[in-house]
Amino acid sequence: MNTDDEMIKYVRPSRVDVFLLTPLVFVMSVLAVVAAVAEFFSGENIYLCMMLLCVGLFLMWLSVSPFRDYRKMMRFFTDSGIYHEAAADFISAQSFMKDRMRMGNKYIFCRRLCTVIRYNDIRRVYQNGLEANGAERARELKAADTSGHEWNLCLLKPNTDNQPGLKEALDFMLSKNNLITIES
Repeated sequence: MNTDDEMIKYVRPSRVDVFLLTPLVFVMSVLAVVAAVAEFFSGENIYLCMMLLCVGLFLMWLSVSPFRDYRKMMRFFTDSGIYHEAAADFISAQSFMKDRMRMGNKYIFCRRLCTVIRYNDIRRVYQNGLEANGAERARELKAADTSGHEWNLCLLKPNTDNQPGLKEALDFMLSKNNLITIES
């Protein structure tokens, strides 16, 4: 197996997500939409129809998004002509945060998130807390690039600012591009 394949395996969604869960979720979404249409034509409960339709459309979006992110990443590689350069950088990349991120000399590779981003494109790195019922359920490390697009870098433990390896990863990013703004 060559280095290009290793890099793609590292950043693309897992096979369970893409090949097992995605078709299952798509079939469930089609069934929900068909049930919504049948309920609409029977005219008995319009609220159930709308709820089933919303659930079906959400599940369709959920089943298509891993493929969309993967195609977007591959299009970025082929259009910019940096595929082999990024693969060569992946070989020498250092592992951070229990191998959830690898950082090379020019690129950051994020495990299972279809994210490969250049240090020079990053302008801001910050943590985003996801709350439910007033309690933090998850936290993400995100990066904003020069065009304003936000990239997921990795998931963090909730309610902790002292994630093992986080400070080292942020320091490494700053050593590669001192124009990055780190927000806590």
